[in-house]
Amino acid sequence: MYQYTLQIIGEEEPVEIIDCHAHVTASGQWFDTPYEASIENLEEAMARSGIARAVLIPLGHASIEDVRFCLDLAKKQPEKFAVVPQINVAELSLLTEYKDVVAGLKVHPSLQQVDPASPEVQEILDAASGMGKPVVFDTFMQSTTIPIRLLDPKVFDELAKNRRDITFVLAHSCWPHLLDAYIIAKANKNVYLDLSYFGKAADNTYLLHDFCHLLEKLDQKAIFGTDFPEVDVAAYTALWQRYLHHLPEDKQKRIFSDNAREVFRL
Repeated sequence: MYQYTLQIIGEEEPVEIIDCHAHVTASGQWFDTPYEASIENLEEAMARSGIARAVLIPLGHASIEDVRFCLDLAKKQPEKFAVVPQINVAELSLLTEYKDVVAGLKVHPSLQQVDPASPEVQEILDAASGMGKPVVFDTFMQSTTIPIRLLDPKVFDELAKNRRDITFVLAHSCWPHLLDAYIIAKANKNVYLDLSYFGKAADNTYLLHDFCHLLEKLDQKAIFGTDFPEVDVAAYTALWQRYLHHLPEDKQKRIFSDNAREVFRL
């Protein structure tokens, strides 16, 4: 009924699209928002948008059951889903029987109320290094729980330089400091940028326009993602296709699928 590919502008053959940043919950509820985070809603959105695979990011600080839910989903459909859980060190043993579908670990400084340079986070980094997995940091520079200085892009630059044994993915590309994120990714071989969510806020701004033109020089370090259910997946996918249509086809392909496949070993 649906074709799980979407043709990039100017491409003769349709290419695979991977969403590196999606959330689903066992209950279908997404905190206190009206957004529906059910797996049924995600799968329908993927089908409408031509997205073949998704990296699920359950937030264990909110519900460890959501972590189990996502792991079980990926275990049943490994060709469609992988999981990058935000999980405490004490609960890492939960991942043992799901090694094949765990694609990395997530740290969300704001929601977890942690300093990215703290011993607690270093334990997660050590675990990821031991597993040979990347670490996804939420770098959205807005918080009601921790000082903004803890989310300064310089923090993640220092982390990347101090932990060259780990590949870092900066979720939301340090929004609104996109140019800082660009410089950090250019300067550090082990840093990638996740394009999720901020396009919704930055659409029709010169900032996003300039950032997208810079991506021609950073196509091997940018990874497409949506942040479902926070965005309309079809509209968000179309937004990035529109902003990236000026790139050569091989560069678009890297951003929409190849980089995610390499970083998360999909």
